Amino acid sequence: MTSRIVKIVIVVLIIVVIIIGVLFALAIMKGKSSSQGQSSGGIFGTIFSLFNGGPEGTASSSPTATIQSDSGAMVTIPRLRQVTKAPVAGAGFIQRVVASTTVDNQGQVKNVSLVQTFIRYVDRATSHFFETKPDSLDVAEITNTTLPKIYQALITNQGNSALLRYLGSDENTIETSYVLVSTSTATTTTVGGNSGPKSLFTYALPENITELALSPGRDQIFYLRAGGQGGIGSVASPNNAKPKQIFNFPLKEWQVSWPKTNTLTLTTRPSAYIPGYVFFMNSTTGSLTKVLGNVPGLTTLTSPDLSYILFNESNTVDFDLNLFNTKSGSASSLSLKTLPEKCVWSQKATTVVYCAVPILVKKGNYPDVWYQGSVFFNDNFWKINVQTGERTVVARTADLTKQAIDAVNLSLDPNENYLMFTNKRDLTLWNLLITQPPGPIVSSSTPATTGPVVAPTSTPYTPPAH
Repeated sequence: MTSRIVKIVIVVLIIVVIIIGVLFALAIMKGKSSSQGQSSGGIFGTIFSLFNGGPEGTASSSPTATIQSDSGAMVTIPRLRQVTKAPVAGAGFIQRVVASTTVDNQGQVKNVSLVQTFIRYVDRATSHFFETKPDSLDVAEITNTTLPKIYQALITNQGNSALLRYLGSDENTIETSYVLVSTSTATTTTVGGNSGPKSLFTYALPENITELALSPGRDQIFYLRAGGQGGIGSVASPNNAKPKQIFNFPLKEWQVSWPKTNTLTLTTRPSAYIPGYVFFMNSTTGSLTKVLGNVPGLTTLTSPDLSYILFNESNTVDFDLNLFNTKSGSASSLSLKTLPEKCVWSQKATTVVYCAVPILVKKGNYPDVWYQGSVFFNDNFWKINVQTGERTVVARTADLTKQAIDAVNLSLDPNENYLMFTNKRDLTLWNLLITQPPGPIVSSSTPATTGPVVAPTSTPYTPPAH
């Protein structure tokens, strides 16, 4: 009996040794393959990952880029950076001269200016202005004057002023104020500087403005409010000096954008159940030109040169993203499911657009269910050339953060190295590195882009009769 037990124990030990040997062999092979990407935590980490479903089942660190800061120090910045933990009302990229010098070049005097990019944003709860830089983790509070519960902020005047929208004390009236940061702030406050928070000077605009748009130069505004039996639209400076009425239309429900200096885009407010229309409007005369119509659930985004319009068309279960060529009058499908509100056109290459594209779209009446907040998306970021059809995945958010991202209010910095957006889920502000940043790169755990994905041939699309 004892001899039999000993034999059984020996056999079991042999089996255990064989199993351990196989696991180590698998771990070594997997460790070698993972060495081409992120670290898997060593041999033992790889063994455990075999039972946990591989790297997808383990926590991964956020990819970073190490950049030389203004002080010369090397700073590690997450590729996808959550700029704020609290909700924001609005944000914008701004540029300003931070230093200048005179250079004597063979007897000639030249002025050399150092221009840097900043992110300036407005806190939703307090209306306080804050500032940071894409290549710095430092944050400075610019103002401390409190206007509670700001719902929207449009940054103007290189970040030294903004248009703030909020509900009045009766919780019913829509108030709009032009706020100006004190002059001393504009010249002395910098990220990491010694200047303290400053005050805001406020100027009231007309009540119950339903739509507000900034010109491309951010030096004019167009606002729409109810009047008579419809909507009345006016152009003015941001503080509402010398307003000029240019629009009076029986319909008052519009979405407004200002893509080009002399042209606004007016799109009827969307619903999956209602055919929508889009017009171009001259910002001086107010004359309207119908561009596209009779499209259910229509929302739009016009390119800076007015050549293209991204537009959404709702169907019985979800929606499709399409492209309208304003010169040829033709339209085609982009074979992607996202909304124009989740995109931004490049200012440098007018055929390029960046979009946050949902990984999964549930059935529903769009864009209604998304506007109402009953549906949220989880996005990846794409770069699309609408002329060539080339598409590139700029970032897969699951590789960069554990948080689900439903991106809105996308904007590009002037150099188009960064893409800033608000997460619709909690209204926090985020910034994504989409190209190699300026300055030396010491390390990066993942490249900024994947290989190009060539889009299938565009599917011809014929919009319903106008």
